[in-house]
Amino acid sequence: LHAVLGVASLPLWAAAASRLLGRSRAAVLLVWLLALLPTVVVHDTSEANTVPILWWLAGILVLLIDALDKRRPLELTAAILLAGLCMISRPEQLLLVPFVMLAVGFAHGGLAGLRWLLAAGWPAAMAVVFLCLPQAVHVGERAALLKARHSLPLMQSVSFAWVGVVDPLLYPALLWPFTFVAIRERALRGLVVALLASATLAFALTWADLCPANIARVQVLGSVLLMIPVALGIEAGASHLIRGTTRGRALIAGGVALAIAASFVPPWLNAMEQTPEDQEEAFVREALDKLPEQPVQLVRLGYGDVDSTHKGTLVHLYFPDYLFED
Repeated sequence: LHAVLGVASLPLWAAAASRLLGRSRAAVLLVWLLALLPTVVVHDTSEANTVPILWWLAGILVLLIDALDKRRPLELTAAILLAGLCMISRPEQLLLVPFVMLAVGFAHGGLAGLRWLLAAGWPAAMAVVFLCLPQAVHVGERAALLKARHSLPLMQSVSFAWVGVVDPLLYPALLWPFTFVAIRERALRGLVVALLASATLAFALTWADLCPANIARVQVLGSVLLMIPVALGIEAGASHLIRGTTRGRALIAGGVALAIAASFVPPWLNAMEQTPEDQEEAFVREALDKLPEQPVQLVRLGYGDVDSTHKGTLVHLYFPDYLFED
């Protein structure tokens, strides 16, 4: 299901980018980036609940821009209801989704557009607020419990405060610098800043519960938001080089394209490597195949079995009990 949603989100992100940027080539580039980024591909074939959130968020942006451009309250209501789905799906979405909607709405429609959003959308927004209250209470209680158990990384150290999109083993190293090229586009500078601010907030909110193994998964949403300015920057840079093409510019453009393609190799190799979790799963399944046919008693570690003075991030104990239930 997540793989299907990951593919289905591509045309939505293309439509969102086309409406936001007004440049079809940048929208096409965004689709290619999302389709080829190894972290996004692996994420969309995982159990991460950010997969449907990305699908919903793309739909929110499409509906939001349509509502602003045509002043249609129905599309705005639909966008706000989709926002409610996002907000009850993960803790950080309670803050991130409203911020994205307001920042992008203001950047696209200006102060008049923001006023219309608030005037036309407040009934649906209030309904979503009440619907999200149980989630907010739940998040607060769980955060307090994790903090009491020293299992909230941000409460222990800021050593995990890392942005995965700048890691060349997670994302191509030559992509994120194109955000600086995108900022040079004066007509779209406000929108680029809004998207960069939204991506920054998305990264920052993950630090509350971020261990090194989690970076690639939980920061995909912020990375996808960042890819819109990246696609714009690549399109703008390519247009500048192509304009008045000379042999020298053609060679530069070709060299940059090859360099970008080469920067995709390290993260793809890293994504294809077998992880310790993969090895553990393979070992358990191999052990299962070698068990005798008669009933056996399985002994494994569980919560309460390990008493350690280790100071650091506590890791969730996992064992595939379902494999042994028969």
